[in-house]
Amino acid sequence: MTDETRIDLQWVFSALRHWFWLVVICTGLFIVATLVVTSRMPLTYKTTVTLLISSNEATGQNEYSELVAGEKLTFTFSEMLTSNSVLEAVIEKLNLDTTPGDLADNVAAEPVKNTQLVTLSVIAGSPEEAADIANAIAEEFKKQVKKQLSERYAAFLLGKQGEMDAAQVL
Repeated sequence: MTDETRIDLQWVFSALRHWFWLVVICTGLFIVATLVVTSRMPLTYKTTVTLLISSNEATGQNEYSELVAGEKLTFTFSEMLTSNSVLEAVIEKLNLDTTPGDLADNVAAEPVKNTQLVTLSVIAGSPEEAADIANAIAEEFKKQVKKQLSERYAAFLLGKQGEMDAAQVL
């Protein structure tokens, strides 16, 4: 190596010592800016609830068919969990000062792959509020599904009763 291409180690240390104050000040400013920004950010808390989608009644299907049907229902039910009707009922029940659209932005429901589980996540300003909203959504969802099923089976039973009455007349 020639003298021109050699790096003088003493010169490097001299330059580092000369500009050390700038490195320290920039690092300090970065730390202060980070602390200021993070201290002004609102705290948010996330709660997650896992729901099992299954049928309590024996349908006469084999167990595998019931599992597959339950797995397919998770996609439908995950959409229903964040529906306006469920969220409006939760807002009313908990007296929340928000709209269903704003609440939906802080709620996510996703089916767990290859299972009958749905994961419901809620983000809120306090851990208690997040838990209350998640539990209220699960309760309201359960209520609405039961209502829909009872209406569906009531119509089915009414139809069967009509068939039985017609058969008795003959």
